[in-house]
Amino acid sequence: SNDIPPVYAAGKPLVTPVTPNKTPITKVLSYQSVTDPNNGGVVTPQSPSDLFLVNRYVYIVGDTNDQTKVGDKVSIKWYFSDQDVTADIQKSVPPGKPACCVVSFTGGGKPQQFKFALSAPVAAPGKAEIYYNNILADTVLFLVVDQFPTPTPVPTKTPLPDTPVPATPAATKHP
Repeated sequence: SNDIPPVYAAGKPLVTPVTPNKTPITKVLSYQSVTDPNNGGVVTPQSPSDLFLVNRYVYIVGDTNDQTKVGDKVSIKWYFSDQDVTADIQKSVPPGKPACCVVSFTGGGKPQQFKFALSAPVAAPGKAEIYYNNILADTVLFLVVDQFPTPTPVPTKTPLPDTPVPATPAATKHP
């Protein structure tokens, strides 16, 4: 069946900051796509969502404030159906490719951006835990589906054509 659990129905990113949030992370969202200048520049995330198709990328993009330090690390743990699959993903990354799950900052004292991407292999509920120097900072929930649901049409109020209102029979007095 293609029913979307109500928690995902709005299609908006579901992010739970872990409180108290004592990390420099200021924002984390899940996106369906990003434009990447491929020169180590800032990516532009597009289509924030909590719904993703199988074998398409789930992008987790976040921002920090200026409290970052050189060597600080942001890492991610990926879960599908409550199973931590991070180690399996790390094993599948080809040599020479960027690591899937850790970003280290080479500069500090300025706002920074981090990005993680995973091609979701199965239709299942997913979760991404975001850590800053091994401190849990945010949890992002998402749902991977075989196909996007067809939106249920919402009935719009249309004025009814002029229909005669049936007359209420008046009581008549008979002599």
